[in-house]
Amino acid sequence: MGKNRQRRNLYFYCWEREYMTAAVKSDRVSVNIKEFEYDDNIEDFTKLKNSGVEICAYLPVLWKGETSDIEEISDIVYGVYVGNAGQIMKVKKADVKMFADAYMNIYNDLTVKTSAEQGFDGAVLSYELDSENREIYEEVKKYGSCSETELEVLRYGRVPAMISEYCPLAGAEGVRGTGCGKCMEHNPVFLKDSYGDRYPVLLDDTRCTSLILSREPLNRKKSAGGLKYTDRGMERITVFDESPGFIARL
Repeated sequence: MGKNRQRRNLYFYCWEREYMTAAVKSDRVSVNIKEFEYDDNIEDFTKLKNSGVEICAYLPVLWKGETSDIEEISDIVYGVYVGNAGQIMKVKKADVKMFADAYMNIYNDLTVKTSAEQGFDGAVLSYELDSENREIYEEVKKYGSCSETELEVLRYGRVPAMISEYCPLAGAEGVRGTGCGKCMEHNPVFLKDSYGDRYPVLLDDTRCTSLILSREPLNRKKSAGGLKYTDRGMERITVFDESPGFIARL
């Protein structure tokens, strides 16, 4: 890693083995906790860990413990990203780092300090902070140099536009109840608005929920530049359908 290169977290909406080359060159790889249910993925994550990459799991906002238990994967994961406050105690039972994900709405110095008091080792600054008027840059500059909390900023990628307990695919096909398995055949799907813009929708067959992503990726290179003011900075790249080569070139 170059002297001036910022530490980087590749945050995958869906893990695919084809990203191994790009992942091994990153400092951290974060995946949905559900991904640890598959033996092939465990093999990939173990290889990455042995290569010096920090492996993290993230908990979806609506996660209630339906998938892999955190303590069962604590020998692989470096840390866990928490999606809501109700998940904190579940993570504290495992011997891993705990990070406040973007859903926790960390947006200023007070919320960073509060997250540290709750036991978080790191916090992701809210995606809703406006990069164009330098909010992110100024917040990191203000408290980054004196913060003991690792600060993570979105560098590039699609972000969640809506999280729903409704499955649009099941609704469109007239399926009643849960667990129909239709999403295993078609995932992701796309929703089109009145302007003709298409939004990716990731479906979860475990909880029959859906995650609608932004129409286009955000590019916040200038905001991520504010991490130069902290020794504990991390820039995040969310990965949806970007090619491994494109990710490696960012």
